[in-house]
Amino acid sequence: MAPNPVPRSPAFRVSVSYLALFAAMGSFFPFITLYLQEAGWSGTAIGIYSAIGPLVGMLIQPVWGLVGDAMGDARKLFSLLMGITALTVLIFGFFPVTGIFFLFGVLLGLFQAPLNPIMDSLAVSTLGEGRFGLGNTRLWGSVSFALVSMFIGSAFDWNPRVIFFVHAALGGLVIAAVMSLPSAAALGLPAAKLQLSGITEALSRPMVLFLAAVFVLQLGHTSAMSFLSVVMAQRGAPSNIIGYTWSLTALIEIPVFIGASFLLARFGPAKLLVFSAVFTSARIFLFVAAPTPETMLMAHALEGFAFPLMLVSTILIVFELVPEHLRTTGQTLYGAVGQTLPRLVGGLAGGRILDLASASTLYIICGIVTLLGAVCLWLWQQAHGSRVSSSSSSLPS
Repeated sequence: MAPNPVPRSPAFRVSVSYLALFAAMGSFFPFITLYLQEAGWSGTAIGIYSAIGPLVGMLIQPVWGLVGDAMGDARKLFSLLMGITALTVLIFGFFPVTGIFFLFGVLLGLFQAPLNPIMDSLAVSTLGEGRFGLGNTRLWGSVSFALVSMFIGSAFDWNPRVIFFVHAALGGLVIAAVMSLPSAAALGLPAAKLQLSGITEALSRPMVLFLAAVFVLQLGHTSAMSFLSVVMAQRGAPSNIIGYTWSLTALIEIPVFIGASFLLARFGPAKLLVFSAVFTSARIFLFVAAPTPETMLMAHALEGFAFPLMLVSTILIVFELVPEHLRTTGQTLYGAVGQTLPRLVGGLAGGRILDLASASTLYIICGIVTLLGAVCLWLWQQAHGSRVSSSSSSLPS
């Protein structure tokens, strides 16, 4: 008689899901702007391409969140969107780099943009009372992102189209991993009604102010990061060094994710977010004093200290600010306003600044905007942070 399989813990299932998802992301997204630049696109054209997907994603993400909450099984919605994304990437891998790639940006915005916030919602719901350990599961995404982007950085010189085929191949693994997570019904979570009023229900005053503050912070941050690979290439970095830049940062994230549960229990997500925001603004200013690929690599590596704390803090804050039956909607709202909209505005503005001025000018402006966002988050923490900290303080560390 065959032995019974060993049951997998919720944390294990979430860890594998993050590992698979970020392996797919690391194979493609750090290199797509470099791919377009090598095909002869200008900074403005790349900026427009970088903005199209976020524009579509900003509009559609909350709708996908409502659909996921109404289905009562966001895993199936995630798997459908991941499958369409992988197929789209595979098809465009055979196309020449022409204006049709603007359509590619539209399709990615429509189907790929909601994947991260839906995954975060699934992760926090699956972890339940152990959600302060989110960092211990999310770190596996950093591991896979680091290893895959390092490999792709070396393979890119051999054949730039490899980014399309590897990403598509990894899509199936992502779907299998996510479908191993429990459904909302299995977790005893209620389903929402499929109506647009669910969005306004999720947008309480503290939530609206939080999203506004995070938008300002991420506007400066994503404007700088959207053109990191391009600026490094302009300063003489080969593609393998660019790959190492992204992978080194991801490796640094690992011990920070491990320590995140202790820091969350000690300070709470609101205070931790303010700290990471101030650190992020300081890091962006360092790019002004980093004129070579090697110094840019070291400056970017500092993101490995701030990003994990910012990520887990924002996910947990949104989790506490929205009603239980609208948690996927809440995460997609954050994804739209706190991540996608900044990429939209930052992609357009950053590309234009890069064409008209210089990389140093871009980073000075981004640093100022990011610092302003940190101040806005501090003000929000003073007014509303106790709501999040008190509701989370009873969780185990």
